[in-house]
Amino acid sequence: MVRLACKDLVNVLDGVMINHDPYGVVLVIGTWNYPYLITLGPVAGAISAGNTVIIKPSEVAPATAALIAKLIPKYLDPTCYAVLLGGVKETTQLLKERFDYIFYTGSTNVGKIIHKAANEYLVPTTLELGGKSPVYLDSTVDMDVAVKRILWGKCANAGQTCVAPDYLMCSKQVQSEFVAKAKTILREWYGKNVKGSPDLGRIIPEPVDSLSKASIDLEEVALRISHSSLKSSDRMKPRSGDWAITINFLQEATITSLSNGSSVKRLVEFLSNGTVAVGGETDVSERFIGPTVLVNVKPSDPVMQEEIFGPILPILVVEDMFEAVNIINSREHPLALYIFSKDKSVQNLFTTQTTSGSVTINETLQQLCVHELPFGGVGQSGMGAYHGKYSFDTFTHNKSVFVKDYNVIGEKLASFVATLRLYLMLEYTFSLLILHQDRRYPNSLLHVALTLDIHSVVALAIT
Repeated sequence: MVRLACKDLVNVLDGVMINHDPYGVVLVIGTWNYPYLITLGPVAGAISAGNTVIIKPSEVAPATAALIAKLIPKYLDPTCYAVLLGGVKETTQLLKERFDYIFYTGSTNVGKIIHKAANEYLVPTTLELGGKSPVYLDSTVDMDVAVKRILWGKCANAGQTCVAPDYLMCSKQVQSEFVAKAKTILREWYGKNVKGSPDLGRIIPEPVDSLSKASIDLEEVALRISHSSLKSSDRMKPRSGDWAITINFLQEATITSLSNGSSVKRLVEFLSNGTVAVGGETDVSERFIGPTVLVNVKPSDPVMQEEIFGPILPILVVEDMFEAVNIINSREHPLALYIFSKDKSVQNLFTTQTTSGSVTINETLQQLCVHELPFGGVGQSGMGAYHGKYSFDTFTHNKSVFVKDYNVIGEKLASFVATLRLYLMLEYTFSLLILHQDRRYPNSLLHVALTLDIHSVVALAIT
């Protein structure tokens, strides 16, 4: 894709363009909490930009990973787009290869490992990570609506969403209102038997180190990759060249086995922080954690030290919005920040005085649904962004192209403008030095002098 760039006077007769070139071979490493959307979304962006793609679905969702591995070669050219199944061992080996771009979604700790591996060859990388996304709530809002929106963002997918509200900050009075309304709303949503509700999911088990074999219906694929350039018409075809690597995808893929309860036990331990004000039901054997609101929580408690990734919402009582801003700024930059207030000054304070991947006012999660908005983190919550056109931008290199002809008029124009710029720059610098030493000359006289000089230079250049 080629886009014409804006020109200035000196380049009016030149060709000035920007080529949006595909990077080449892209590695997309997906995650398990939304295994189709988060894995295939970046793949679509990489394909639209003209790249070939190797897809590594998460081993924590093995059924989904196996289905992706079955469907991709059925509908896409297997010599350009391939799926690799496996766990930590296979991913580690994969990262030793030299890709042109790496896109990873997952935890911050693993993101650091991915980034370190990419640095071996200075491979550009997008890291979609997580963090503790805070919520600030004040008394100016419609409390019924606000509580529903916050709880919905926390309980969707059992809280296993990278931008889920992680903790709430509010005054003591607002906390009392929130807790009272939360009890009513959660009863309306899930009934008396929360565990038996069909509308509440379970906690996904975590992988363990032991590996097992899982048979999948996947043909052996050999993908040859090179670093030779592509013609625009051949970008979707296999590349050929002197340098190539071959990756074999075996019919028997190694998939990490799963533990039944390690994530749940971690969440259960969080319930001992502070006081359970709402919910608190658990069943480790069924990986069940009921929607829970914690009060009397301190910033130093374990539940406030890492991303929760479950339906538990701790509340920190703050004196005012300024204390809330200080708490946010004392921690790593969050992936999302939620502000519930009708007060424009409050909204503006959090938007301008904090740093986060995104800011959403009076709602949760909905920023993900607007494809005109880039989605991505900052600092420990990630680097780079995608969604909509930003996905295309992520997977393309903006290559500057400048074309100069041998037009005589253009040559004189370029020489004239360059001379004029240099003269004015020197004149302005010299004038500033004079004014600094002798402030008797008013600025108006300087402007007149510069104007006369411009006319002199123009006349000189024309002749």
